[in-house]
Amino acid sequence: MKILLRLLFLLLLISCKKDLIVNEVLSETDQKSFKLNSTSTLNINSAEFFINKDDNEIFSFLNTNDNSLVYYLSSSPKKIEFASEGENGVGRFSITTSHHFISQDSILILQTEMGKLFLSNLDGKILKSIDLFDLNDRGSFVNYPTGSTLKPMISYGEILFAGCNFVKFFNDYSNYGTLQKINFKNSQLENIISLPKKYDENFWGTMFKYRISFCLSEKGTLLVSFPIDDEVYEYDLEGKLQASFTCKSEYVENVKPFNANKVYGSGSSPDWGKINSYSLSNSDYTALISHPNKKQYYRIVYIRPSQGDVTTGKKIPDFSVIVFDEKHQIQGEQRFSSSKFDHTLVMATEGGLAIARKDLYDENNEELVFSIFNLNGDL
Repeated sequence: MKILLRLLFLLLLISCKKDLIVNEVLSETDQKSFKLNSTSTLNINSAEFFINKDDNEIFSFLNTNDNSLVYYLSSSPKKIEFASEGENGVGRFSITTSHHFISQDSILILQTEMGKLFLSNLDGKILKSIDLFDLNDRGSFVNYPTGSTLKPMISYGEILFAGCNFVKFFNDYSNYGTLQKINFKNSQLENIISLPKKYDENFWGTMFKYRISFCLSEKGTLLVSFPIDDEVYEYDLEGKLQASFTCKSEYVENVKPFNANKVYGSGSSPDWGKINSYSLSNSDYTALISHPNKKQYYRIVYIRPSQGDVTTGKKIPDFSVIVFDEKHQIQGEQRFSSSKFDHTLVMATEGGLAIARKDLYDENNEELVFSIFNLNGDL
């Protein structure tokens, strides 16, 4: 009987630990709640908080179920329905579609599957469209811009910055930019910032291991993170390297490559089952986010499950947040459980770091709730 009680206690302890926040550098200081309409779910690829000229914060996301953009000035939603065809057509929204408010009444819609960027007003009227690449001529481009909640597009003046995916793997990335500058006034395009040299040395797995993450600093420079690199880099807006500093996670060991064949994934017969299993079971630096005041920055780390768990279908990672300040001083790192928090809906707001609550959505799918976190010393 004593052995049974001990086993029951151990199981209870393990189940409780799953929802624990490890290394409490951050504390929950608030919650933000948003009512969801009948077609909205937690399956959101593009969401953001935007501060308008009246210093009001707008939360918005794309709803792929009804081709709409949902936004909130309060807890209740407003909706812009976009046409998929015709004069104001933007195609069908998908998991590759992303958006970004550039003013309180102007929105950019990036349709990667169409190779187009659209400028829209709040009525869903298309004011301008920019051709980014020609899908009918796949040999004419080596990369293409994308966006998501964790890796959002960022605007600075008339320039939109968007991270890129490559169309294939290369021997040498030094001549290929991984960040695209799009001037949404004159439609000019420019690719800047190459991958670090270590990408030229080995094959690192699925393409998301090659995807840049970036944010603006208080100096008006770009802070840049790469999935397999402990360093955070600082570039000017023209893509010239200014500095770098180490921002290493305690959950990421020295990253090992999949193999030494740099173009293995573009070869004649790559084993994508093994590549995907490797990629989903090796932790990486997923995102870099700045607080609106540019005094605090958050490096998001995906703590990947074991290869054994991945093969049995357990692919969702826990995640941690490394916090550093404008002087690049590391404040600490905190781990979050993906059973409680949504690892894809992590954003910065005026109030702090917002992380969506998966557990509360499971209890009530008519409401999206974010826990707001701040450094313990800021309470």
